Amino acid sequence: MKKLLMRLIVIGSVLVLLTGCGKQAAAEKPAAIEEPVSVEIFAMDTYMTLLAYGEHADEGLKKAEEEIRLLESLWSVTQEDSEIAVLNKNKTASVSDDTKSILTFAKQVSAQVEQTFDVTVFPIVKAWGFTTGAHRIPDETELAVLTKYVDSDQIKIEGNQISLSGTNAEVDLGAIAKGYTSEKMKQVFLENGITAGIVSLGGNVQTLGVKPNGTPWKVAIQDPFNTDDYIAVIEIGEKAVITSGSYQRYFERDGVIYHHLIDPKTGYPVCNGMNSVTIVADVGTLADALSTAMFVMGKEKALAFWRQQYYNFEMIIIEKDGSITITEGLSETFLPVDKSTTVQIAARENTE
Repeated sequence: MKKLLMRLIVIGSVLVLLTGCGKQAAAEKPAAIEEPVSVEIFAMDTYMTLLAYGEHADEGLKKAEEEIRLLESLWSVTQEDSEIAVLNKNKTASVSDDTKSILTFAKQVSAQVEQTFDVTVFPIVKAWGFTTGAHRIPDETELAVLTKYVDSDQIKIEGNQISLSGTNAEVDLGAIAKGYTSEKMKQVFLENGITAGIVSLGGNVQTLGVKPNGTPWKVAIQDPFNTDDYIAVIEIGEKAVITSGSYQRYFERDGVIYHHLIDPKTGYPVCNGMNSVTIVADVGTLADALSTAMFVMGKEKALAFWRQQYYNFEMIIIEKDGSITITEGLSETFLPVDKSTTVQIAARENTE
């Protein structure tokens, strides 16, 4: 899927047809097409592909990889000396500007989405074994206790000193880290003279500028029913496109599938008919947080939140019955692979 995605997002960048008339046009040579440079790495527990155009592309990609490794070292919950691991253990830590920034934003979003996204859900995620791969099913009594530990208000920020007021509070940035990282990639690209590029961080896509031929980027939306294929393509300019899906991380016990998207209020994997939610927004950190929040909310509450326009974003919802709903801002750029696919378009004014 990763290679398929990268083929899609560079469609049209390697071929330009010039038209003209008469002998003068025939004699002219077409302009050279700029070739992209790309690199593939494994970090933050996922495969990543970074692609850039320009004479400084090689250098820019090297700097981008260094930045990804740095952020991973700051935020890993399994690396004992990371800032987040130290914070979880000691309940206080002096942190970098990046860690302060991402925690500040996480608190803000959590307050707006009524705790459907909350980085202090880590004790519950850990109990299910999603951080280690040692999967288990916590009982109701255990989850009833653990849900009491989830509250972003426990995160206290004073300058670069972060503290957790709850004795059992712990933080995990997994639901927002890649979105923030994709934003940093844009910054690194620009600092190194790259004005066009795209990064795919395990399903989190961030674009910079437009393709050299002036056409939009094409980003594939994964088919949640067949993860080796895609269900649609969207055409975008400079945007973040981030998906949360129940098919991404899960385990099965006695014929029941338990996925990693946890409702912080119940402690259980969300079961509301949603299969995936894709957010399209200007800011990667926001798109990442909202993809989780909207999934947990469920279709109707997610659309109601979108209609409030507190944040500027568009959304693609795919339900377990195969239904697809997109918000009206994507009506001209959402292109289903199967032209017969029925797509419901949600309007700003709810007419249902």
